[in-house]
Formats: sequence, structure tokens, C-alpha cells
Amino acid sequence: MATVLAPSVRELLEFVEGGSRSYAEVMEVWTSNCPRHPAWDDAVGEGLVRVVGGQVRLTALGVRRLDDVRRTL
Repeated sequence: MATVLAPSVRELLEFVEGGSRSYAEVMEVWTSNCPRHPAWDDAVGEGLVRVVGGQVRLTALGVRRLDDVRRTL
């Protein structure tokens, strides 16, 4: 079965993967109004990202899910 990620979650994972991102930077870029941080909430809830020392990092699961999605394209 192919891995499914919401497009906004995939974009968030690719943004985090693209370089060193502080928590503040991620919150600034991924702010929305309704709900406030849906992609962020989904990514954290699914264990795809974590905050370490103020920096947002992909988890091993996040890397695998992103790789799986890319293989299906």
C-alpha cells in the first residue's frame, strides 16, 4: 500500500528536510488561521517531526514516509 501524506504535510516535511530550521522559523512559515497549524499538528501527531534544541528535525519515520511518497510519484 502506498504511503499517503496530506499535501501540506508533505510540503512541511520537505521544508524541514531542506535545511536547518528553527522552531520559530517553522511556526512563522507554516502559520494558518483555521486551524492554526494543521500541517504542523499532523506531522507532530504522526511522529514525523520533533524539536531538538530549538531546531525542527525529521524523525526516522518522517524520512521514511517522505521517501515512500517520493517513490510513488
